[in-house]
Amino acid sequence: MPDTLSYEEHLATRLQDPAFRARWERSALGRAVSLWLVAYRAQHGLSIEDLAARAHLPVDELLDLEAEDVEPTVDVLLRLSRGLDTPLHLRLQRGAADEGCELVTVDATHAIAA
Repeated sequence: MPDTLSYEEHLATRLQDPAFRARWERSALGRAVSLWLVAYRAQHGLSIEDLAARAHLPVDELLDLEAEDVEPTVDVLLRLSRGLDTPLHLRLQRGAADEGCELVTVDATHAIAA
């Protein structure tokens, strides 16, 4: 029987390819939002229609977000945040944390820069 790689091992191997790494990094936000939406719906026992009603977003748009077919915009993230009464904090970081990075954090829910 051939040896099999774990998900982490396979991903580590694939990330060595610069083109794959670039696509992976560009899709990080979409993956995070997708996983969060699926978990939120499961935790709250919501159908996609229930979530759409709460978030004031079309069902098709939410399905695309869950499937990672679209990159979420800040407008969509704000609508999700407000509609689901969930804070949205955006954090931009330039440089490594251990090297005294430049950091900007915004409480996007209330549009107040911290």
